[in-house]
Amino acid sequence: IAYIGSGGEVLVAHNDVTAAMIVESAAKEGLRAGEDYAIISFDDDPKLRKHNLTTVAPPLDRMASLLPELISESRTGLLDGSRMTFKLQSRLVVRSSARF
Repeated sequence: IAYIGSGGEVLVAHNDVTAAMIVESAAKEGLRAGEDYAIISFDDDPKLRKHNLTTVAPPLDRMASLLPELISESRTGLLDGSRMTFKLQSRLVVRSSARF
């Protein structure tokens, strides 16, 4: 979890599960996401949409489509332990958890 403070309180969570736990814990203390603080997370988990999290949605279909290429290259020895880099376009999904 990253905390960025300067006027408005903003939390950046590693994933939606962590963000949902924070939202639930804060709610028990009377704090409301999007009103008392903002929270942003990563992965756009459909099971957690009830929390209205602002999140970065990765391109899961594109990520999955790259797997055969990676598996093939690892079997043919083209991957020698060095890194391969792919640039993928994610999208920001703005929901009420980060609206002031």
